[in-house]
Order: sequence, then C-alpha cells, then structure tokens
Amino acid sequence: MDRRDLESIEEAIFKESLEHNLNIKDLGKLYAMLIRMRVQILDITEENLILQEVGEMWFRITESILNVRIMIKEKIGMDVSQDVEEMKKLCESRCNSEGPKTISALRSKET
Repeated sequence: MDRRDLESIEEAIFKESLEHNLNIKDLGKLYAMLIRMRVQILDITEENLILQEVGEMWFRITESILNVRIMIKEKIGMDVSQDVEEMKKLCESRCNSEGPKTISALRSKET
C-alpha cells in the first residue's frame, strides 16, 4: 500500500467536505479503495512496519472510511448518528492511547 494513495484520498475527502463536488459513485469508489487499503495494511507483516506505523495507517484509513460513509449517507438523506458515534469512539481510543496493541487486535476492530 502506498501512503501517497491514502494522502490523495484524504485530500479528496477534505475537498469534498468544503466543495461538495463528488457524486455518490465517486464517493463509492473512494470507499472501496479505502476498504482494500485497510485489508492490505492488516496483511503487512510486523517485519515490514512496526506496529505503531501499522496502527497509524489503520487509524487514518478507518477515519477516512467513516468520513466517506457519512458523506454518502448525507447525500442520500440517511441517518448518520451511528457513524458519528463510531467516529467519536475511534477518536477517543486514539486520544486515550487505547489503540490496539497487535495486528490481530486491529483486524478485530474493523468497522
């Protein structure tokens, strides 16, 4: 997985939050790419990246997944309260340093 791909998606999400220029199909493509990225990052062995780096990437990808999911639901008029709660829990776990300590724990926390 290339970090630049994630940075590009994060930039697209940020622009969408300001400009609202992406349609549901485009957001769906971003969502699918993020899901694939999260699977790829969890398939990385601990030899290739230290757990802290894997955890950081997992957090960024999961945060982006939640952001895109919220954007899609808002565009079609669905309730986003559950997704907002998931985002709060994700951020709280990050702020409290309660993040997963192993790659197996990251796999079990997939949203």
